Formats: sequence, C-alpha cells, structure tokens
Amino acid sequence: MKRYLLMVAGFCLLAVMGCGQGGGALVTASGSVQVEETTASFYASGERVFLVVWHDMPRNLGSGGGHGFTGSSSSAGKTEIDGKYETTDGRGFQYTCETTDGLTGTVVIDGAEYDLAAGCIFLLAYRAEGISVTQLNRDLTMPGTPQEFFKSLADNDTQIGVFVRGGEQAD
Repeated sequence: MKRYLLMVAGFCLLAVMGCGQGGGALVTASGSVQVEETTASFYASGERVFLVVWHDMPRNLGSGGGHGFTGSSSSAGKTEIDGKYETTDGRGFQYTCETTDGLTGTVVIDGAEYDLAAGCIFLLAYRAEGISVTQLNRDLTMPGTPQEFFKSLADNDTQIGVFVRGGEQAD
C-alpha cells in the first residue's frame, strides 16, 4: 500500500510540475561581455546561446552609463526577456524576447519585430539616422568563458568581425 501511494504521489508531482523543457527555466546563463568597443548581451540554456543583442554604443558617456539586462521570467513553458540600454546623452534601445524553446519566438527591438527562428544574433549599429539591426543565423554553443567565446566569434566570423571593428555591415 505504501509503495502504491508513493507511485501515485510521484505521478501527481510530475503532472503538476510538467516534464521536459517546459518544466524549468530556459535561461540558465546570461550576461554582458565587452569585445573591443562593442557589448554583447547574451542569454543561454546550458551551453547553447539562444539570444545575443550586440551593440556598438559607447560604454561610458559620463556617469550612469548603460546596462543591457533588465530581467527574464519563465512561466507555463514560456520565457520572457526584457532588456534595455541607455547612455547619459539620451541614446538607447529596448528589446524583448518571448520563446518557449529558445529556437522559435519573437524578438522586438525598439518596436521592430523579428522571428527568432531566422537567427539568434542581433547586431545593433548606431548611425546618425538611427539604429541599424542586422540579424544573423548562427548555431551557438559556448564552451569556455563568455569573454573567450565572443572574442572568438569576432575573430572568426567575418560579419561579426566587421561589425566589432566599426566597418560597414555585409549582408
């Protein structure tokens, strides 16, 4: 009888918690990394990076520079990420991401909507006329430290390297 009750309790616990990917938090690591004069804010699930917002805005324009991460939450199998970056001279951007699996979903950057399935890297270049967003489709697995990983991307990926070094973006 005791074993039967333990089995029933176990099945009830699985039914309430769920199983598989939807049962836990998708974001297991996040942060911001400086690469030369750019900043990459990233969100990962295990070693797989599923969102990168990489911008070339100045890091410090006086006191109260910028910050790339506001927060993330997971509920009912859906993960929501909110990010914001502001400088003291009034420039900045906001972004959100909603996903259930880190592969599909919607990314919104300053009101423009993007399909996460079309690429997880967003390069935000600031020009006199405003922000330019380039979405890149890369499969990103991050071995080692974030600093090493993003520096390696800048060194080995032509489009990212041109962006990091301040050149015009190649499509």
